[in-house]
Amino acid sequence: MRLQRITAWCLRFYKNISVNKGARELGKMSNDEMNRALLVLIRVMQSQIYMKELMCLKGGKILPHNSKLKSLDPFFR
Repeated sequence: MRLQRITAWCLRFYKNISVNKGARELGKMSNDEMNRALLVLIRVMQSQIYMKELMCLKGGKILPHNSKLKSLDPFFR
């Protein structure tokens, strides 16, 4: 939860520096911002844990036979 909150603040900061002063997000963190932060954290973890599989999928190669993802028939967007 703490990492999620920190990530949400970082995402808000990044968004706020790229918009006009009047359009900045202020106040308490919203549920949408917290959910967005959680999705970012999940993507980061997945890219670290499944790096080899992602590289295979990005390169159009077949997953290794010992991959935990092979039975899921994964694809890359």
